Amino acid sequence: MDVSRVSLVCTVRDEADTIAALLDSMLAQSRMPDEIVVNDCSSRDSTASIVEGYIAAGHPIRLVRGGHNIPSGRNNAICHASGPLIACTDAGLTLDRDWLAHIVAPLVRGEADVVGGFFTPAPRSRFELVLAATNYRDASEIDPATFLPFGQ
Repeated sequence: MDVSRVSLVCTVRDEADTIAALLDSMLAQSRMPDEIVVNDCSSRDSTASIVEGYIAAGHPIRLVRGGHNIPSGRNNAICHASGPLIACTDAGLTLDRDWLAHIVAPLVRGEADVVGGFFTPAPRSRFELVLAATNYRDASEIDPATFLPFGQ
């Protein structure tokens, strides 16, 4: 398999407050994706128009629409991706600068068929702080030998 091209996909819905930060972090990766495919699941806010602004500025982003939830939207984005390697992330967050380089490295080296990662919450309100404390582990609590990443 040609592992030189990587598509970065994400599903969004009503992310107008966070989509710019996510896209900026995608575009600032130390290992740039060859394309970014954003799947919009019927946003009722300006999410899609913000993504379209990035596209108009010449960024390697494609906006697609489809699906009714995160898994079906992710599948739709993957169907529209052209790279042989697909990296998936969620909305409402930002990626560390080396996230993509780290997530694809074992695949590029031929050491893995699938790679999962870990994320840390960045709460912006008391409610989000409580939600993060009750639903997510701290990095110090993770045993890499037994950790299983989760998704929707």
